[in-house]
Order: sequence, then C-alpha cells, then structure tokens
Amino acid sequence: MPDDKKTKAASNAAQDVAVADSFPASDPPASTADSGARAVPPEQMMEQSHQEVPGAITLRRRFGDREAAKLAREAIVRDGPVDPHCVELKDAQGGCELIIKVPAADAPRLRELLGAN
Repeated sequence: MPDDKKTKAASNAAQDVAVADSFPASDPPASTADSGARAVPPEQMMEQSHQEVPGAITLRRRFGDREAAKLAREAIVRDGPVDPHCVELKDAQGGCELIIKVPAADAPRLRELLGAN
C-alpha cells in the first residue's frame, strides 16, 4: 500500500505540471513558427500613406485645455466619423485648438456636431 501512495503522489505532481503548461487549453498560442500574431506586420501598417481630402474645408474650435481638445477629437473621430489623420491638435495661447479638414459636403453636419463657428 505505501507504494500506491507514492505512485499516486507522483502521478498527481506530473498531472499538475501538465495542466499548468496547457492552461488555458482553449486559447490558441499568440504566435507560432508558421504564422505570426498579426495579419499585417506593423511596419507595413505604418507605411500606409494618407491621402488628402479633395476640396477640404477646415473647421476650427478652441478649447481651454488640451484634455478637453483630446476628448473632442476622440468624439468627432468616433461620431463624425472623421479620419483621424484629418484631425490636428495645436497648442494655442490660452488653450488648445482642434483643427479638422473635412469634405465640403460633410462640413455643415460636422460643424454642428463640433459646435464650431
């Protein structure tokens, strides 16, 4: 009987190691030798050039601080929707200015959304 306890303890220890190495079993590995974790390499994503909006109208809005301008930028990109490359933040005297270049057809709607002059 004492041999059974030793065998069972060794078996449990081996099982614990195996479980720890395979947890969680349902998640695939992040990357493998034959395929990476990303569909597109980050270098290729960064190389993508942004094209200017033809006939763009510039909308501007001044905010008291940079944080408020950042929140407005996030909202206009999400709700507009506006291409993030067309939105710029510039530090200005006494605050921060949000500058957006948008197509002429979208300007009235985005001006209202932004509350710009």
